[in-house]
Amino acid sequence: MEAFSIGLGAAVMFALACVLGGKLAKRGAPAAEYDERQIAAQGRAARAAIYAYMIYAALGILLYGAGVRWFGLPEALFLGMAVTVGVFAVVCIWEDAYFRFTDRPGRQLIPMGLLLVVQALSIWRHVESEGWMPGGQFEPVVAMNLSCGALLVVTIGTALLRLGSERRREANDEES
Repeated sequence: MEAFSIGLGAAVMFALACVLGGKLAKRGAPAAEYDERQIAAQGRAARAAIYAYMIYAALGILLYGAGVRWFGLPEALFLGMAVTVGVFAVVCIWEDAYFRFTDRPGRQLIPMGLLLVVQALSIWRHVESEGWMPGGQFEPVVAMNLSCGALLVVTIGTALLRLGSERRREANDEES
């Protein structure tokens, strides 16, 4: 278990280093094509995500104090990150601040869907061999894949609902 936690921490640090490296490499590139309204909406989404994480942390502390321990600490922290990113994504999608004007949503939704399939297969394979909660806690692999899978389901579902409502609105505008 300790080796898994060290590996997870190293993977998160590597991912952060990759993101930072990508940001530094893009310094000379043209800025993203978000308008002022979208940037303001992203700020509101970030605020909502911080509040969601504070609520998540408070609930986690309360549950831990009550003796409910479904996850280990690394898994609980990972789930907190997934909740925060999910709230940010949902608010951005509903406020039309998630996709740039030059992006086609399918360019982002298709890879997310493929990643969701990979998460589902990983959960299925692990649960089939180990079970859901051996020993009263989720296995780390299952817990983290569930976190990612739930994040992807919520993000993809919200984006599809938003795109569907936009298409219906455009169709109604054309009829009028």
